[in-house]
Amino acid sequence: MDYYMNIYTGDVRTYDEWYYCSTDGIMKNAVDEGEAVAVIQNKNGDWIEVQHE
Repeated sequence: MDYYMNIYTGDVRTYDEWYYCSTDGIMKNAVDEGEAVAVIQNKNGDWIEVQHE
């Protein structure tokens, strides 16, 4: 399962859990909007951003 972290709050959720309704009434996804980034959990339990090549 893939996880994404909100870059402003540090909250971690799956892609489907990042949908929200914007102030203008449009459904958006924080991942698609660049507000959440892909992360993995290291052996210490810390979430780290996935580095893309």
